[in-house]
Amino acid sequence: ALTKVIGAGAEGLTLSSTDLKIDAGDLLFGTSAKGVVVGATSNTDANTLDDYEEGTWTPAWTASSGSATYNTQVGTYTKVGNIVNMACYLRISNKSSLSGGLTLSGLPFSSSSVSSNYQAVAIWMNTTMDGRAFDGDYHMQAYIAPGVNYVNIQSLDGDGVVAGLDTADINNTTDIMLSVSYKT
Repeated sequence: ALTKVIGAGAEGLTLSSTDLKIDAGDLLFGTSAKGVVVGATSNTDANTLDDYEEGTWTPAWTASSGSATYNTQVGTYTKVGNIVNMACYLRISNKSSLSGGLTLSGLPFSSSSVSSNYQAVAIWMNTTMDGRAFDGDYHMQAYIAPGVNYVNIQSLDGDGVVAGLDTADINNTTDIMLSVSYKT
């Protein structure tokens, strides 16, 4: 037997013995801290989708000291549960007073603080560097450490030597693009 819920003169919700159909509008909860149970017959945290968000964020270079100016700072993200899918494009126009080691900062959420939760990052970087040529002998790699809201970027040379990115490695036309999924 079908049951229909009618509100404000318009049919909006149909219940059957197996399905719930929403003909118009959204599914809203009357209070916070609610979610949709997926693939289970009882509400357990592991099976409850209770967070979804889309937005933007502002990527920036952070160094030991100083600041820079940018032509472009674009970051987007989608967060589903505790997983953030984010991307960014950053183009520097003047590295100005930046000095020391570099990280890419401003992630929309801090990463999970579980100590074994290091997360690799897909990276593309276009730059002419004074200290290192990122060619066949050098490769860029990036990761997000536990409990932080920035990306560590480093180089790996042909001999297996790893070095963190430094302000001497970028110039006033450096572009960087990142795409990553990480756990919060």
